[in-house]
Amino acid sequence: MIVLDTRDAGHRVLLGRHRRGILELPGGTVEAGESPRETGVRGLAEETGLSARPDEVRLLGTLAGHVEDVVRVTVGAVVSIWRGRPATRPGESVGDWAWYPLHRLPGGLYECSAQVPTAWRPGLPVDPPAHFTPYATTTAPGSGVSLPRRGPGPAGPRRRAGRRARRSRP
Repeated sequence: MIVLDTRDAGHRVLLGRHRRGILELPGGTVEAGESPRETGVRGLAEETGLSARPDEVRLLGTLAGHVEDVVRVTVGAVVSIWRGRPATRPGESVGDWAWYPLHRLPGGLYECSAQVPTAWRPGLPVDPPAHFTPYATTTAPGSGVSLPRRGPGPAGPRRRAGRRARRSRP
């Protein structure tokens, strides 16, 4: 998750140092029954001590990346409203949290962490490039609230009424 400090004109991003020495964004693994927003809020609190509400998390989309022999799927998110001060938390593998200028992010970012800022702001000079699928958004009528756009379900586009699907024979 990108934790964005917008209090100054330059915008800064929160990064922590993993015990293996690489820098990465706060994050977490989805637990049973959690939404991506809830996962982000929980991960943020567990790793950094910062608190946010799920409605303060803006989901960006899904990213895929390879780290060693593992394929990782990451849901990129941004939170710019949060409370507290980042601090190293006991038992966490990432700590030493520090703010970095958005347009001068350091090299050596963990690949999954590097992809989230480049998906959010494609012009950022960060490697490797993102393999990104954005979430489409729309505004709910009269609310000003941006919502995910409904698309075809997991089975693909709907067939027109009255047409039967062909069955393939083995």
